[in-house]
Amino acid sequence: MVFPFQTPLDSAVAQAAKALAHTLQATPEWEEWRSAEAAFEGDAELCALMDRYRILAERWRSARANGKPLPGEDAMEVAEVEEKIRGHRLFARRQRAIEELTALFLETNQVVTEALGIDFAANAVPRGGGGCCG
Repeated sequence: MVFPFQTPLDSAVAQAAKALAHTLQATPEWEEWRSAEAAFEGDAELCALMDRYRILAERWRSARANGKPLPGEDAMEVAEVEEKIRGHRLFARRQRAIEELTALFLETNQVVTEALGIDFAANAVPRGGGGCCG
């Protein structure tokens, strides 16, 4: 990812950042997330459910944008599909893996933050770029 205000990173800092990334990629949390993500994306049933959910969610957004409710059958199907997705073992595995990886990232940020004396992740967020964080 390149930001428009980005200046060349000192090579020692870049090397240290790459070493951190490689270290994170060697953790059990990263491996489990990659494995869970691959299993999630490789399951035909779950992919079909996700595709159906996206279609229904788009209908719902469209109906809301037009000030209309989602038709009853579609609303019921959204709930049924969502329940099937959330109850799927691979979805649950993926969610656990995401939570564990996020915890690792938060712990890593805490170590870097303590070493720097400022919140590293909060200060790494681009400012004024729009989106959820800028």
